[in-house]
Amino acid sequence: MMYCHPYFSLDTSDPHSLLDAILHSHCMPHRCPDALAIDDRPVMPIPDNWREIASKPRRATYAEWVRDNVVVSSRVRVDTLLLPWDHAEPFAQVPLKEIIAMLRKGPDMYGFALDFEGYSEYQFGNHKIGWCLVLKGKCVETNLLSPRILDYGPWLVRTYDDLVVVFFHELDVDLATKAAQARAAQAGMFGPEGSFVGGFPVYDLPPGATYVPAERRLEVPVYGRQVPPLEMRHARWIVLNQGLGPSRPLERVTYSFADPAEVGPHLHQMWLRGIEVVTFIDGYRTVLTDHYDPPPPPPPPEWVERLRARLEAEGL
Repeated sequence: MMYCHPYFSLDTSDPHSLLDAILHSHCMPHRCPDALAIDDRPVMPIPDNWREIASKPRRATYAEWVRDNVVVSSRVRVDTLLLPWDHAEPFAQVPLKEIIAMLRKGPDMYGFALDFEGYSEYQFGNHKIGWCLVLKGKCVETNLLSPRILDYGPWLVRTYDDLVVVFFHELDVDLATKAAQARAAQAGMFGPEGSFVGGFPVYDLPPGATYVPAERRLEVPVYGRQVPPLEMRHARWIVLNQGLGPSRPLERVTYSFADPAEVGPHLHQMWLRGIEVVTFIDGYRTVLTDHYDPPPPPPPPEWVERLRARLEAEGL
């Protein structure tokens, strides 16, 4: 049976439901916490029904278990964070099945496992990214440039109902192996040209972009230039985060190529990111992405098939 540290940073629009799923999961210590605070006010003594009190709609909940080395912290519109109290004494690992069960019971959310072993090159905010990214419900659509990307990256994707778990490395290998396996996968998801858009801080409007109000569309003309991946990321971010403001709602972004010969590899890269591609064939405006037949995904790294086989053997 595979075990993992259940340390996560998770973001959700329903933090109280997420907190309830965490506090009632088998990933948590079963005894009362050593300290409990609700809205920054200590709760003393801690009652037996502390879980129900802590997960009711409030502004903030904080609980810590000193001996078990666990802290749970929740704040509305920020995140729910499960993390170790001290890096030197990690919380005991729990079966992966229990972690998946906890995440499946939560509301729509996105987040990632935390790396406290020091092998990861990528971080989000103040936390280094560990063995997986999790996306639940609508967050699969809103926190990736496009769900299509999941099929084309150097990672392993497992789906449990509406929960998607993207594994970045094998779980029971040494740190050097974790680092080597995670490097390409995490770069493809969280690097400058990566696929993950949660919390993407700023964007640049593509050159020549025009808002088409009747179609709620951003149109970008292309002639005589290559479109870099970072520009594609910015363009898609604008749509996903309604970057033009409430008075100019967006449903899609279109790149319009004046010369069909310049489309080339742009077609696959834009299709992969959920961007519409248009050009003019025999004088007619043609949406190339509507009938695009993509190539099969590239072969995955060797570790992906090993981990897939192990998960399947454990019913995961």
